[in-house]
Amino acid sequence: MKYIVALLKRIFNDAPKEKREAKGYRLPAVVPIVLYNGSDNWTAVQSFKEYLQGYEQFGEYVIDFKYLLFDLKREPEATILSTEQLLDMAFALDKASRGDVERLLKRALETFRRMEAEEQEDLLNWLRHIWLNDIQDETENV
Repeated sequence: MKYIVALLKRIFNDAPKEKREAKGYRLPAVVPIVLYNGSDNWTAVQSFKEYLQGYEQFGEYVIDFKYLLFDLKREPEATILSTEQLLDMAFALDKASRGDVERLLKRALETFRRMEAEEQEDLLNWLRHIWLNDIQDETENV
């Protein structure tokens, strides 16, 4: 929650004063998303109020929101790769078994070549972060 508030505060403060003081000014919608890639089914509550003790007493007046759960392990690969964007490639590679990685990397390379330089760098940073950490964890367990 604090990150959502911090994000909205930054957006508000970064907006020019005359724009944010205009009568019709509205903050952008923020949609919380949980990316889950565990092997078990997701069992945690999906609404904020359910984390609050005694929320029932306050009915509709308690702060509440639900997050969008993206259960990566149960999402078909075709759905994940449907838009061929940076995030799709990251999700597909994260979901992939080691055997699927080579095939997905070939597809990712085709998408990578069509990306802007900034997106290419973001994908490479993600790959370094995720895979190098996995490799490091595996070598520590040997």
